[in-house]
Amino acid sequence: MKQQTSWSELGLQNNIVTALQSNKYQNPTEVQSLLLSKIRDSSASIICEAPDGAGKTIASIIAAIQKIDVKQLQIQAIIMVNNENHLQQFLSPVQKLCQALNIKYDVCIGLVDGYTIKLDKHLIIGTVDGILQNFVSKTVLGTNHFTPNSLINVKLLVIHDADLFFSQSQMKENVQLVIQSVNQQTQKILFSYVLDSDTQIKMKQKWFQGKEVTSIKQTLTLKNTFHLYFDAKGKGDTAKIGMLEKILSVFYFRPNFKCVVYCRAQTSVNAVCKKLKENDFAHSKVDLDTTQINSRTQYQAFQEDKTKIYVTNTQTFKINVPLSYVIMYDMPQIATPINYIQKTQHSTSNLACITINMINNDTEKKALDTISAYCQSNLKLQNMFTEVTVATIEAEVSKRLK
Repeated sequence: MKQQTSWSELGLQNNIVTALQSNKYQNPTEVQSLLLSKIRDSSASIICEAPDGAGKTIASIIAAIQKIDVKQLQIQAIIMVNNENHLQQFLSPVQKLCQALNIKYDVCIGLVDGYTIKLDKHLIIGTVDGILQNFVSKTVLGTNHFTPNSLINVKLLVIHDADLFFSQSQMKENVQLVIQSVNQQTQKILFSYVLDSDTQIKMKQKWFQGKEVTSIKQTLTLKNTFHLYFDAKGKGDTAKIGMLEKILSVFYFRPNFKCVVYCRAQTSVNAVCKKLKENDFAHSKVDLDTTQINSRTQYQAFQEDKTKIYVTNTQTFKINVPLSYVIMYDMPQIATPINYIQKTQHSTSNLACITINMINNDTEKKALDTISAYCQSNLKLQNMFTEVTVATIEAEVSKRLK
């Protein structure tokens, strides 16, 4: 399918085009073009695979608002996300575009006391639990919880992070309950980073029950990214902390420095943050013990450049900030090529991203070899990983940033 280069070519109404351009969304990205072309030409449900930063958030908002008839004050579109942190990414663009188009929307995170969420809205954005608890009728839930059967007029149901939902048995069932509550003719769009063919088949059987589904996929890429590794086998955490301190002491004060440190264990998070505090490096920390409110505060500080380093060991928080450095202090427990690409693809057109992997054992080195082989075969990247030491790290990074 040919990629359309302007909003008008995608058949959007003039008022939507005006609203987009007045809010600095001048032209569609690749995934926006592909998705909106499919919606324009077909009412079939869609599975959309695209990496973070491809424009899925705006694509889903546009898909929703173009389905809405503002003269009908009823819920016509739902955007469903995994957690409150992800939902926060929608609020600013939704507010601006809905205000420009006279679309009424509401945000639904959890059960609202007294059922104060009104039905006189066009668009609902919420977590799965929030949608389930506030809008799905007791006949579907099989409990005494009562909510009105308010989803029968929904024209479009958008599900973000479909792969994450599908991998968790309870979340998978909760999504299924929401799907059962909308009209059978409701168009569904499932967004995912990437789906293997087996998962796609099972997802279609579970959530679409054999109905027509169209798939679109944006090609994975690691443009403008560079990949190094530090071999800490037999040297322990002292060597890793030493390398981390070297990296930050050299690059922290340079322009555009923005870094995420991925850890696996809580002990790693604690060790990293202790070292950052000793050196007065401004950082945010989000771990498995961080409350939802505090995690949002920590992430907002990182977004607003109040902190330059973001340390985390949780997989549920999406990092949508242009980065100049990604440090894998611990390799992921499941270090697959797709997992690696998803975590390290953070470059922008004018900012390179350096990824530095710290490996502890032969198994992690083999994982890097597997990632390298995949990227060479699928992304045409040759000699992907370069080994560095404390003595060579500054020269190797500087060479790649020229």
